[in-house]
Amino acid sequence: MQIEKQVNELPPFDYRVIDDMITCARHAHMLSVALEIKLFEYLTMPNTAAQLSEEIGINTWKLEKLCDLLSALKFLDKDDDKFSLSDTSKTFFSNDSKFQAINLIKHSLMEASPGIDMVKMLKEELDHSHEMWTYEETGWKALFEAPFMGGVQRTMRMLSTHLDGSRIRSVLDLGGGPGTYSMALAETFQGISSIVVADLPSIVESSTEARLKEYGDSRIKSMPCDFRKDDIGTGYDLVFASNSFYMVKTSIENILLRINKSLNDGGYLVIKHVFLDKSSAFSTSLDFSMSLASNEQNLHSAQEFEDMLEKTGFEWQSIAKTDDPVYRDEVIIALKKS
Repeated sequence: MQIEKQVNELPPFDYRVIDDMITCARHAHMLSVALEIKLFEYLTMPNTAAQLSEEIGINTWKLEKLCDLLSALKFLDKDDDKFSLSDTSKTFFSNDSKFQAINLIKHSLMEASPGIDMVKMLKEELDHSHEMWTYEETGWKALFEAPFMGGVQRTMRMLSTHLDGSRIRSVLDLGGGPGTYSMALAETFQGISSIVVADLPSIVESSTEARLKEYGDSRIKSMPCDFRKDDIGTGYDLVFASNSFYMVKTSIENILLRINKSLNDGGYLVIKHVFLDKSSAFSTSLDFSMSLASNEQNLHSAQEFEDMLEKTGFEWQSIAKTDDPVYRDEVIIALKKS
């Protein structure tokens, strides 16, 4: 090893690109700890580390170190020896906020540290396929919270300028989960007379029905079904599908054919989806995660979707980024060919 050369020569690339990623992972872990001990719930009023440690039941000195880190990360404010919620935390960590995202953040942190042996999965020594689309209670709550972080608002603004609302009366929300986008469509297009949220029976029972009852719009109904094979109805003016097509192309084409039959002539198909883009770290990360759970290709490019839509009787209209901070996806608008 040439020590003299190393002392006098910088690496050709900045190591910070790696260290920043590792530091972010470390900070995410610390945030996970804060959520686990419900720290933010104890800070509805300013509090000292000593008072907090007594209420939570953990070491004062260590808790103060954690609070100092969260203060440096702008999640807490500090005035003398008292900590309080920052504006960011009031927005996303307070139960009183309409943008509260505690379940979404917990679920995202769990996904980032899945607690599985990825090396064994790569060697196919560990089967993780049954967990690909399996959610626990926090996960279902996260699916409801996620769109409100900006995705649903930006998507509705986009659709309100690209769709002719006067033509939309009957809507199918395909794979609609908790019904977030159905509620948003009902608010955005007041002329809609009926919306059907179609998803698996287990999802409808555990998530959809409760959310729709809470929302209380009689225009929105749930339909338990496996839309890959079951009847999805007919007479729709719009079929909306948000992140519902992570599957092999033959399955997608089969569903697109059935969607085409379900739409009125000239009806809209809107697909909100993450498309495979090998220059995108987010897209390739999702593609890798899916590969751990399945040996089939389940993420496809926008060009592949354009080809599939053309093949199944649709006319491509447009594609645009949603700037969704959670999914970072895009929206395709297509029309059923007359």
